[in-house]
Amino acid sequence: MTPQSTAREVRRSLQKHDGIRALKMTLQARDHLHTLLTSPAWTSTDTNDHPLLVKSLLLSDDEVRASTPEWLSRHGVYAAERDLVTA
Repeated sequence: MTPQSTAREVRRSLQKHDGIRALKMTLQARDHLHTLLTSPAWTSTDTNDHPLLVKSLLLSDDEVRASTPEWLSRHGVYAAERDLVTA
């Protein structure tokens, strides 16, 4: 998965109100990125101007932000740590 294809699939899933698929695509992209030796160029830009918040059924938006791991939030992506665990 490329960052572009991931963003496209997550966007499509969210437009269809399919949060489960959007989260799955996000987790799969995370796993792929961990295999890279260096960070892709898009991660070095300031993404805090356009943050991505992964909604939670159990947590408020503020609780999601508070429970997001630092390594993810510094890139402007907010997802509750408990939702990042793959089964």
